[in-house]
Formats: sequence, C-alpha cells, structure tokens
Amino acid sequence: MWRITPQRRFATVIAVIVLAAAIPAFAVPIDSTWFTTYTINTTHTSLDWVVCGSTQSSSGCYASGALGPFAKVGAILAGNQSVNLTTNTVTRLIYVLDIATGNT
Repeated sequence: MWRITPQRRFATVIAVIVLAAAIPAFAVPIDSTWFTTYTINTTHTSLDWVVCGSTQSSSGCYASGALGPFAKVGAILAGNQSVNLTTNTVTRLIYVLDIATGNT
C-alpha cells in the first residue's frame, strides 16, 4: 500500500508550486478596451471605419478610414486577431462580400 510520508508531501507541495509558477496567468488581450465600428454608405459601395477605445491615460477615437469601392456590399466579417507583442499591435482581416460582382 502506498503511504504519503512527510517527505513525499513536501515534495508534492514543492512540485505544485513549481508547476503553478510555470503556467502563465491569463493575460488581458491588448485590445480589450478597443472597438471598431463600420458604417456603410446608402448605396452600399463603401464602408467607413473608426477605431475607438481607451488607454491608461486617455480615451476617444484614434484612427479611421474607408474601404471600397464595391459594387454592392452584402456582408462584412472580421477575421481572427493576430497579435504582435513586439509592436503591441493587433490586426484582423476584414472580409467584404460584394454581392453585385461577377456574371450572375
């Protein structure tokens, strides 16, 4: 029968502490306080975007731009994030379904 001796208990506690220290804590995503809004024009031929949010010292909207021209925007989808911790940037691919292009 296996018996837990004081030496084994101490070794187990040390092992748990070492493993706990080796597992990184779940960090807050670097863009957790940021959001992007997209506005489509009335003819559905372009999209305007604005990035807003907050930092430790300020809040507001920090960047904007336009996507297009399109024949007719039918849907927009943001892809998964790609994080670059060296430059503290997050990028996502933006997919736009243009429903008025092609032969049919």
